[in-house]
Amino acid sequence: MKNLFIMHTQYNLIIACGIVKNRCKDDNNILVLHSEFQVTEQLKHNIEECFDKVYYIQKNYSYEQNVFKRDVKLIRYIQDSKEIYKQSFDNIYLSQENPYDTYLLTKISKHCKFKCYAIEEDVYYSVNNNYNIKPPEEIRKSFLGILRQGLLNLLLGKNIYYRFIYFYGQSDIYDANYVLFPEQVREELKNRNLIEITRRELYDGINCLYNHVTNEIPQTTKIVLCFFDLIERYKNKEMITDFIWHISNYCKDNGYAFVYKYHPRETNKFDIPKYEGFIEIPSVEPAEKLLNDYTGKQVTVIGNLTTSLWVAKKFGYNVLSLVKLENEDNLAAINALHGMGIKVLNNFNEVDLV
Repeated sequence: MKNLFIMHTQYNLIIACGIVKNRCKDDNNILVLHSEFQVTEQLKHNIEECFDKVYYIQKNYSYEQNVFKRDVKLIRYIQDSKEIYKQSFDNIYLSQENPYDTYLLTKISKHCKFKCYAIEEDVYYSVNNNYNIKPPEEIRKSFLGILRQGLLNLLLGKNIYYRFIYFYGQSDIYDANYVLFPEQVREELKNRNLIEITRRELYDGINCLYNHVTNEIPQTTKIVLCFFDLIERYKNKEMITDFIWHISNYCKDNGYAFVYKYHPRETNKFDIPKYEGFIEIPSVEPAEKLLNDYTGKQVTVIGNLTTSLWVAKKFGYNVLSLVKLENEDNLAAINALHGMGIKVLNNFNEVDLV
């Protein structure tokens, strides 16, 4: 079998490596890394040890504000990817549905048939309006919009692998969706073919990529590990600030190490007290590696709504979520987290540390 993986984030890449090390270990595995994170030389080496061939695509086009300039970059990236789309594949694994990914699939489909699989993102379990796409009947195309799409189709061919859908993973292009918790996916995904990502695949993916990373591990066995979402995504930032002071003072008074990490793309910071035993992990370090390194300790993982929480639960940690305090209207997320065995806090007094 020949497999193509088109990955974007550290989390995607960990799962892809885990799949390669287990289900696809005897196959020919090709990676297109359209990275949203820094790829160091050591990480590059580790990636290339896992895959038979790796193509690195710059992802700056999707952050270009001018859509026509963005399209020019997209056209260039597709044209520079001839070596990829001239090949035939048996299976293709996606982690997003951006224009590059779907146009690449369209190009490949011109000369071969393949099965297509989606690897989960955080929207698989919750409702997050940042990711939702309006259904077709609500889309109003302007003249420039129609012209733009026509030009792209003329230059790249009609993109048959793009669908107007509510969120990633829902499209009918997929033969199956890879998820950590099949029973807790969004209601719209429950009738799909779901394949469970195993703890073994997580473990192997993390160790394949990040065996060179050494994190600071507190001497104490009692640890609170806090993962922050992008600050701009919080609906109630004051509550998050209040909770940080509440939990940090509790840790100081009761002998817990307080370890925290910001989102890799974060540019701002919370006001966190600088007590002894408080450790800030560099934001570029993967949360999954931390979770792997802290096994054997008494760890409580706290966050809002991030993939780090369900990875932590998959590893068997005590996990708490602030999502109900931060956005009580997100009932889908609250129910999904409950189903995973993650405690969703109603107030600060419900914090239960191990």
